[in-house]
Amino acid sequence: MTERGIPTLLAIYFGVFALLTGGAFFAYTKFTQASEQMAQSRSRERTVLDERLASLRAIKEALRKPLPKPQPLPPITAKVANPHPKVEVAEKAERKSKKLSQETRDAFASFDEPSVSNSALSYDRHSMRGF
Repeated sequence: MTERGIPTLLAIYFGVFALLTGGAFFAYTKFTQASEQMAQSRSRERTVLDERLASLRAIKEALRKPLPKPQPLPPITAKVANPHPKVEVAEKAERKSKKLSQETRDAFASFDEPSVSNSALSYDRHSMRGF
């Protein structure tokens, strides 16, 4: 058998390594191209989630736009039907208070409070008597 030199062995070693690396790279590119083509060719159905996301995006887009300012109102030209309703209400209240008799006023003035039982006043919620 003939002996090969170190440079020949290194050339064979790097040649085999380059061949394997090139083959792996070629297989990887073919695999990725095929998977991209399958993903593009496959038409996916729209799910409920996809529709909700589209609706959400549309709402967000609508909220980003500022609202236009409303047009100013025209000047008020109509006349008021009752020009002073508060004055009339105050006058009616005064008339009602004048209609009370002296006896009625005295009845309200001499109102007696009902007597409070002693048990409610002497109740101590921290004592142990109630148990």
